[in-house]
Amino acid sequence: MGKFFSGPADVTLWDGTNGFYLLGYLADVEIGSKVLTHTIIDGNLRRYAVNYRLRAAMLQSAEEAITEINSTRDGTRQNIYLTKFDGLAVMSNVFAAAGHSINGREDDIVEVTAAGYNTVTKYKNLLGADGKFEVDSNSDGVADGWTDGASAASIVASHLSGGGNAQRVNLALSGDNFYYEVKAPFETARRLAASVYAREHTGLGTLDFTFGFKTLDTAGAVINTYADTYNFSAGQAQRVTKEVFVNEGQPVASVRLFVEYAGSGGEIRMDNAQLELGPLSDFKDY
Repeated sequence: MGKFFSGPADVTLWDGTNGFYLLGYLADVEIGSKVLTHTIIDGNLRRYAVNYRLRAAMLQSAEEAITEINSTRDGTRQNIYLTKFDGLAVMSNVFAAAGHSINGREDDIVEVTAAGYNTVTKYKNLLGADGKFEVDSNSDGVADGWTDGASAASIVASHLSGGGNAQRVNLALSGDNFYYEVKAPFETARRLAASVYAREHTGLGTLDFTFGFKTLDTAGAVINTYADTYNFSAGQAQRVTKEVFVNEGQPVASVRLFVEYAGSGGEIRMDNAQLELGPLSDFKDY
């Protein structure tokens, strides 16, 4: 069995029926994987099993966690989120089971076994490739993964030296906004950073906008907003950022990176958007 994850993390289960279940902050998480069968599915997918070894001492209630996984969530495919201080790992579409194990070093370990067809996906930029605005699958002018609440939006040529696409958004009216929301559950205080390379699109007018991120609870309600307002002159371009140490005192389920109207209408062009756990860093599309 190969180990491909270790260290401290907030561990959370989620499915569409039961919602979120936070196992808690675990100081010592180890994940190993092994192939259960060598059956090839659709030509390229293998069946995997992944063992999670979670220290019971770090759980609020080991017995409660075992009951939640084995009874409430039995037979329902889960997404399992491991939120570290510098990234996110997600096991998607897996079945989970839990039990006790004992060895010579620890008296009691809760071992969660997750079996499914997907491997772990690891993120540094929580937006992944969607932060590049390259793909608009339905040709509606809005890049995949993003939500448009603005007066108009379209895919345009990037203003960055690497070329490719960018996202144009017309922030003309009060309430106009454009955002990307991602599940990144955590309860432990941590640093988050949002950034995007923005430009006043037309080269003719000014642009006032607010940029930052919101934390949301398990019901989808906003807990807090962390943002700054920018005033761009005609054609102005810069990387705008918001970096905050977040300590909400309650579980965070999702984080929403956003841009919105801020008092004077205009058109913004955006590329290389990033939302990351940890301090601000150079752009990544993974």
